[in-house]
Amino acid sequence: MQSGSHKTDHCLATGGFSLVAMMTVLAVIMGLAGLVAPLMTDKVDQARKECARADLDRIAAAIQAYIEDTLTYPTGTCGAATYHFLFSEGTLPLGNPLASGPGLTLHELLDSGDYGGAGWRGPYLGSITHDPWGNAYLVNCHGYFQGAERIFILSPGPDHTVDTAPTACSARGDDLLLLIDG
Repeated sequence: MQSGSHKTDHCLATGGFSLVAMMTVLAVIMGLAGLVAPLMTDKVDQARKECARADLDRIAAAIQAYIEDTLTYPTGTCGAATYHFLFSEGTLPLGNPLASGPGLTLHELLDSGDYGGAGWRGPYLGSITHDPWGNAYLVNCHGYFQGAERIFILSPGPDHTVDTAPTACSARGDDLLLLIDG
């Protein structure tokens, strides 16, 4: 019986993995994962930003088509300065500086003929949901630019906060911004 026990110990010693070997392999795998994870996170973040920029471009194209057809800015019925900002689906950020007055969804304005008057040739946008971080896309359509009409299209970015002032010409913080000069 003792020789059988010796035989089993011999098989474990030569055919199995020791605890030290397994720990070494795990340490190597964890080290590689530590190197790869930040690279993958950067790729995911970059893909989200590219997706948001593509959505901003789609919104801008829809608004430009609306303006060309209706000869008015997207502020309300036939261009009446009723709506200060537009928004897509998604969570509206707290402290939104564009929300100085009434808002309207992008879908209501760009995909229904109720606001465009006789020049309406929409729908212009079709479906647009939230940005890749769950935020509503925001559009300033009220003219904060002292005599120069600009439309400001923004994604609050990963931090869910609007860091860009309504009069800014470039994005601040992690916001993504597109301007349409009138």
